[in-house]
Amino acid sequence: MPYSTLKLEISADIATITLNRPEKRNAISTKMINDLMGAFAEIETNSARVAILTGEGKAFCSGIDLAALKAIAAQSPEENLEDARRFARLLRRIWSFPKPTIAAVNGAAIAVDAASPHFAISRWRSPKPRSDIRRCASDSFPQMWRYF
Repeated sequence: MPYSTLKLEISADIATITLNRPEKRNAISTKMINDLMGAFAEIETNSARVAILTGEGKAFCSGIDLAALKAIAAQSPEENLEDARRFARLLRRIWSFPKPTIAAVNGAAIAVDAASPHFAISRWRSPKPRSDIRRCASDSFPQMWRYF
C-alpha cells in the first residue's frame, strides 16, 4: 500500500517505518496518523517479526504539524475530541502491537512525540538525540491521555 507521509520497507523479518516529511521535521499530521495506522496493520499481517520506527532527515519527529495545530484552533469541540481520540488510537496501537517494536530515535523528538518512543519495547537513540516533553501541556497531550 502506498503511503504519502512515510516509507514502509519490509525485508525478511524486519519491517521499517520511516516518517518521511523531513521538510517539516516529520511533524505529525492527520494524514501521517492514518498512514501509520495502515502501516502497522500491514506489518501485523505479514511475515515481519519486528517493527522499527524511525524518521527521515535530522529529526525523529517535531511534534504536531503547525498547520494542523492552526486548523485545530478553528475546529469545533467535537472535532477537537476526534483529533485527540485519533492520536490516542495511534499510541494505543503502538503500545499494544503484537510484534516487538523498536523506536530508532534519530535527532529531535519534541512535545507529544517525545512520548511516542516510550510506547515501543525498545528505544535506540542517535548519539545526540533531543527530546523535549515539557511542551506537552500546551499540546493536545493531556486531552489525548483521557482516552488512552
